[in-house]
Formats: sequence, C-alpha cells, structure tokens
Amino acid sequence: MLGEFFVCDPTEIDEILLANGPTGLHPLVTAKGLSPVDIAKLGQILGAGSYHDLFELSANAHREAESGEAGVVGVPSSVCDALVAASDLPGIAEQWVATDESRLSRWQTSDALDVLTELSRLVQARAEKPVWYWWSL
Repeated sequence: MLGEFFVCDPTEIDEILLANGPTGLHPLVTAKGLSPVDIAKLGQILGAGSYHDLFELSANAHREAESGEAGVVGVPSSVCDALVAASDLPGIAEQWVATDESRLSRWQTSDALDVLTELSRLVQARAEKPVWYWWSL
C-alpha cells in the first residue's frame, strides 16, 4: 500500500487528490503501508492521548476516492504537537516498530526514524494547517 503524509487545507482535498495523491501538489513525507491504527499507536506512544480517542479522530476524518482504492485520513493535531515536542525520536521509532501493525508491514527502526524526522519537520512548517495521510492500494 502506498502512503504519504501531507499538509493542506481540507477544502483543497478533491477527487483528483484523493485518487492520485498529494505528490506535486503539497509538501509530503512518504510512508508506505500505514493506517489510522498506526497513527493512533504513534500518538499513544507520544503521549498525545488514548489509542481509542486518537483512532476515532483519525478515522472520522477519512475520505475516500470514488474508486474506493485510495483516500485520506486525518492526523490528529495532538499527535502533531506531541511529535514536534518529542525529544527522543530514536526511542519513539523503536517503540513504534515494535507494535504488531508495524511488524506486519516489516518496518525497521531506521525506516520509522527517517519518517518521524521528516514528518516532524513537515509538521513544524504546517502553519496551523491540518496534516493528512494519503493511502492507495
């Protein structure tokens, strides 16, 4: 499954973006194979809230392309804020890849650390716009 974190105003999410992704349209961080489950687990590790609450926030912002083969989910602002405030990204990356979901996706600690480092930069530069995760089968 393809995937990219990106930043944009919700009004900019249209069928073209849903179907084709944010590449070339918005700043992004590539992170294949994630879901609201992974985003909620990351938020829980960061101390941004409970898994259940973060999952609901992410999944509730879900929008799908007409084909059903691509879409976006929201990244809760509390997860973004906690990521920016995090001081031990290597430790967080280790915990994140230790989750069942990350093991199934065969993520390595180095992969997670790269994504978290780039995502932290993206989130810091977001100018209060929401962060989204685009996925495609």
